[in-house]
Amino acid sequence: MLRSSVEKAKKNLLTEILFNPLGTIGNNDIDSINKEYYSNFKTGFFTIAVIRAFLETGEENEEMISLLLTKIQSMVKQKLEPICIELITVIWQEQIICLINTDDPKLKTIIKQLNKMKIDIANLKDIFQKANIIIGFGEVTDNLNKIYSNIEKAQIAILSRFAQSNAYIINYEDRTESKLEPIDIIDTSLKDRLLSYFETLDKNKLFEELDRLKMVFEKNAKESKLIYRCYTELIDIIIFGLKTHLNSDNLHDASWFRKQFNRFYTLNDMFDWIKDWIDDEFEKFSELKKNRDNKPIRLAKQYIHENYNKSISLDDVSSMLGFNSAYFSTMFKKETGENFIDYLIKIRINNAKHLLLQSNLNIDGIATAVGYSDTKYFTKLFRKKTGLSPSEFKKLYG
Repeated sequence: MLRSSVEKAKKNLLTEILFNPLGTIGNNDIDSINKEYYSNFKTGFFTIAVIRAFLETGEENEEMISLLLTKIQSMVKQKLEPICIELITVIWQEQIICLINTDDPKLKTIIKQLNKMKIDIANLKDIFQKANIIIGFGEVTDNLNKIYSNIEKAQIAILSRFAQSNAYIINYEDRTESKLEPIDIIDTSLKDRLLSYFETLDKNKLFEELDRLKMVFEKNAKESKLIYRCYTELIDIIIFGLKTHLNSDNLHDASWFRKQFNRFYTLNDMFDWIKDWIDDEFEKFSELKKNRDNKPIRLAKQYIHENYNKSISLDDVSSMLGFNSAYFSTMFKKETGENFIDYLIKIRINNAKHLLLQSNLNIDGIATAVGYSDTKYFTKLFRKKTGLSPSEFKKLYG
């Protein structure tokens, strides 16, 4: 219980730094911090390692990521605790934050142990099919008070993953960011084109534009902050297009999409995910449109099934539904594959068959019951559709 309490106290230090970067450590010396948080820091060197897990796009979910991070956290403690002066780890926002106190400014032994951990992670393939891990390191400092800024630097290191294919460990580099802005990559002209493809429902042209944009992203992959800002700009455009032209609703808020960005291992993952998302929304819209277009046909069919025994005409049904008869006739043929009158005859003949087999009505009575006042015409029509007269049908199948 004591060991568990000490562990919690140590984690509280790192958690408080994450939530209150300016007030937790302040100007406190190591002895004061050790006394308050039961830690064992000593004079030496400090750094932050941030470990982020990436699952296959479409397979990731909070539960799976949490499980994977818990297993990796256990591995980290097993590998690094024996060689660190002090090690504190917490799982925070789908990543592991590691506060490392060491006497080695080059982190040689630590890096060596983390590379060995790669084999252990590979052994998890039975549970996690395509799990990838990236470890971002901040700078090594001799001042514990600079830890929070190191957390940010470790995060920036992981952001640069798009420019480092299959990277496992990425060290922070203090480099000048590009002066490019998102408007330089996603300009007004591109935005207008993307929205026009939503308006015309031209998914192929939209995807071609996204493929070209991906190549631009790849050319600027080293500009990690720029890539993130361009991603958020692109997401805003897509959301506007979906809401305006495809009537999409129940879309996630901006914070969800920011969180999603951290789950992309490569730029290919990012654009594949965006395409799949758009594809799903187009499919929903197509289904909605189909149901909306089918509604008049469904109502017409329902009317026929309920009134086939009465005098029904194309003009009557189209007028009832508020359509021009010629337009409705074309629409009915397109949706059902048969003419209105052929469909009406089919329903009447099918009901006539039922009455021939299940009732004691004579042929005249059956003809009247399915909407025909002329028995001779009914008999002729029945033979044409079934190859048998009503009497022959009843004799053969009754």
